[in-house]
Amino acid sequence: LMIINMASLLGNRENASHDARALAHDRISMQVDRITHLLNDVLDYVRGHRVQPTLQHTDYATFIRQLVMNLEKDAELKSAALLCANPPPAIPVALDASRLSRAFCNLAYNAMDAMPDGGRILLRFEVSAHAVITEIEDTGPGLPAEILGRLFEPFATHGKEHGTGLGLSIVKRIIEEHGGRITARNGSGGGAIFSFTL
Repeated sequence: LMIINMASLLGNRENASHDARALAHDRISMQVDRITHLLNDVLDYVRGHRVQPTLQHTDYATFIRQLVMNLEKDAELKSAALLCANPPPAIPVALDASRLSRAFCNLAYNAMDAMPDGGRILLRFEVSAHAVITEIEDTGPGLPAEILGRLFEPFATHGKEHGTGLGLSIVKRIIEEHGGRITARNGSGGGAIFSFTL
């Protein structure tokens, strides 16, 4: 909603160019889609509905590049940089692009929220014999010890004034729908690291 508000203000300035207005429109439209999917995910979760993902073999590098491009502008608004530590692997992965994007977005926005004064979100990739491992690391304060063990449980929340405690539970469910698993830990130099397999 903050992004929608900012885009609306920028797009409605008297001196806003046609390109600026078009960009504002696109950003508002993208965020409305995001909110709609988020609400549907929450409703499915609380109703106990299991969504059957539509898995298609997709080039993982292309998927990640598009995702990063979509998230970069939102990261900039929060003075955060979204970077790939190494190139994403150009291999086919069975995934539901829409649902997996939502899991990524949830993790990225959580990282942005954890760094109110800005910071860096780093994506790392590793390929094993049977899986692609993706890590998302931020330069925030890290995960509090008191919540680390129940991070993916429903309604577990910490430090977010308006958090529902469902975001990471939904992320876990989406990763599991893809046959993967997700873990979380703190980095040696601080910051949170979420790691998941596909």
